[in-house]
Amino acid sequence: MANLKKLNNPCAIRKSSTCWLGEDKLNNSSFCKFTDIFYGIRACAIIIRTYVTKYRLFTVRDIINRYAPSADGNDVKSYLDFITYYTRVFSGGRFTLSPSSVIETDDDLILLIVCISKIESSVRLNYDYVNHILQKSDIHLSTHSAPF
Repeated sequence: MANLKKLNNPCAIRKSSTCWLGEDKLNNSSFCKFTDIFYGIRACAIIIRTYVTKYRLFTVRDIINRYAPSADGNDVKSYLDFITYYTRVFSGGRFTLSPSSVIETDDDLILLIVCISKIESSVRLNYDYVNHILQKSDIHLSTHSAPF
């Protein structure tokens, strides 16, 4: 697997026809390379927001089944188990994102991005930093304002 840290792509976003802001198209990896981790996190937030707002995928299970499908060799059950465990630990036991949890707030979106990053690249993102990226990019689950 590509070194996702060097690609500034902690959420393992694969190359596609989408032209992401901050993407360096001149790399020969099958994964996107971003000029800064800011843009890699931003792209993940837009992808998940699109799953919720366009494709009507509301639960963690539905989102992960599309983001990391078993057809691509992912162990979806282990992925979902990790999200449940990690959100419980990350929040000090205050809350948990389970497979049936509905992603409906920016906090839910941030936690899911933190988990995806940890699973895909072992990068432990800071909640406040991810929140900063979403705020600066005006990415929210209730709006479609951020262009690609």
